[in-house]
Amino acid sequence: MPDAEYKSWGKFGIIATPTVIISDTADKVLWVEAGYGHNFAPVVQTRLRQALGLEDAFHAEQAGQVRTVANNTVSARAKRHLHMAELLKKKGRTKSAIREIEKARLLDPNSVPIALEVGWMCCEAGDAAAAIRAVGKIKGANRLEKSKLAMVLGWAYRLSGDLDTAQKYLLEAIQNNPRLDRAYFELGRVYQEKKDFENAAKAYFKALSGIYDVK
Repeated sequence: MPDAEYKSWGKFGIIATPTVIISDTADKVLWVEAGYGHNFAPVVQTRLRQALGLEDAFHAEQAGQVRTVANNTVSARAKRHLHMAELLKKKGRTKSAIREIEKARLLDPNSVPIALEVGWMCCEAGDAAAAIRAVGKIKGANRLEKSKLAMVLGWAYRLSGDLDTAQKYLLEAIQNNPRLDRAYFELGRVYQEKKDFENAAKAYFKALSGIYDVK
């Protein structure tokens, strides 16, 4: 549906395209179906017949059972929120994108990739407190995850003005992954704000060396 401002998306909870909504004139939603599932068309037909009084609720539910199993798992719902967040981010709607990722995080609160995505986007939006909430209690399962979590925390604490804590997390990130270019860049900004220009220059050089593969 034409919905450039995403008003209907928020109103009806649509998080993917295509989406079919069956509702009455008072906006009471009978049924919502998103995606290209193999049973997409038959289930839509059945629900339309139910809405028109041509199909009873029992048979409509029977028709929708496969959809529930295939598309309504926690993982599938989280992925749809992440997909929607990516679309919103590309359109420059960062705050709306963060809200969609937060919904995914609520569905899977221990997911490191989701927490990192929330934290990263919050940092990009300048919301240090939200970034810290997103990743502060998440535990990485390996050195790579730990380094990324520490990097986001370092970035967030730099944004909040807590430069000592930011420096601690960024050094931890680099210790776990010496090739994490963003950590060097954020560390350079920390040193610069501390007026430690020599170490700032070294950190920036390391960041650029990684980006441009300078030996």
